Amino acid sequence: MNVAPILIMASAVFIFAVTALSIATILGVAIGQARLFFQKKTQA
Repeated sequence: MNVAPILIMASAVFIFAVTALSIATILGVAIGQARLFFQKKTQA
């Protein structure tokens, strides 16, 4: 039983999940900031 391909696949999936999570977090923060900015603009 060769373990290396399984480890490579697992690490690739893990890296992909972490990258997707960080991108989603950055997008969420950016959308929140933009929403606040536009709310202030419309009120002023």
